[in-house]
Amino acid sequence: MKGHTRKDCGDNTHVHCYECGQQLDPKRAVWLEWDTNVGGPSREPILPERSQGWFAYGPDCVKLVYRNYDYRHPDRKA
Repeated sequence: MKGHTRKDCGDNTHVHCYECGQQLDPKRAVWLEWDTNVGGPSREPILPERSQGWFAYGPDCVKLVYRNYDYRHPDRKA
């Protein structure tokens, strides 16, 4: 599973996982954009007015975030 990348998001030298808080290697961080319309991570690019912002996750946590979100919304297409 590949998330979006966001190279221009703040100071990429000190990145922490939004899920668990662990410091991440900036090269391994996965940046997810949250969509106000679905209340969760977007798998597709979204309009700027719908964006809640970009959040960094570790490779393991990003899988957990998608799995938990998809479980709560079973009608959502992966």
